[in-house]
Amino acid sequence: MPIEGSIFNIFGKIEVAFGVKAFLLLFLAFYTVFAIVIFRQIQLMGKTVYTPAVPFLKFIAIFHIGVSLAIFFILAGMF
Repeated sequence: MPIEGSIFNIFGKIEVAFGVKAFLLLFLAFYTVFAIVIFRQIQLMGKTVYTPAVPFLKFIAIFHIGVSLAIFFILAGMF
């Protein structure tokens, strides 16, 4: 029985570039979720202990979410 047509050769047809792009998309999806969790933690911190820096931290967190989403969609568009 030749190996070329069997199930064992399924990974030989997947290109390295596809694997790298899939890994990057998965990584960026998790990174975006991480950015959202950080924003939620800043919101909870601001409700618990208010400091004058809370609005600035919220702005930075929203900017962080925006950048992570932008990079995710740019890479997804190139995929």
